[in-house]
Amino acid sequence: MKLAIRLLAAVLFAGVAYADTPPETGTAVNQGETIPAYHHGHDPVSEMPLDPQPRLDVDFGTSVQLNDDWYLSADLTIMDRGDLANPATRLPVLDGGFDQIQIMVEITRRIRGRAERDRYRDDGVNQPPVQL
Repeated sequence: MKLAIRLLAAVLFAGVAYADTPPETGTAVNQGETIPAYHHGHDPVSEMPLDPQPRLDVDFGTSVQLNDDWYLSADLTIMDRGDLANPATRLPVLDGGFDQIQIMVEITRRIRGRAERDRYRDDGVNQPPVQL
């Protein structure tokens, strides 16, 4: 049996970011709200009619420059995908269909040629922007 799922939703994102240099540091807080406007179909596991609910996602991130070439960043994301006790509210087509808490840590090394290293001096002039 082929299951067709249709979903139309309004998605709103908002965030605040702060960056400072030197040393390069940054922090960001983001949130996303998804409001279902139209839905049709059945959950492929339980075969219950879909009943999507508004969902809220929150993201906290930070980044810091360890030295001239090394960066450390961390990100915590909390994702709401419906009520676990009510399978009709979970949407398996969206990130697995279950609530998630994701923790990501990244260590980055910027590889530069000699000319580029000399161009970015320690006095803060011509520093590259912080990327979050």
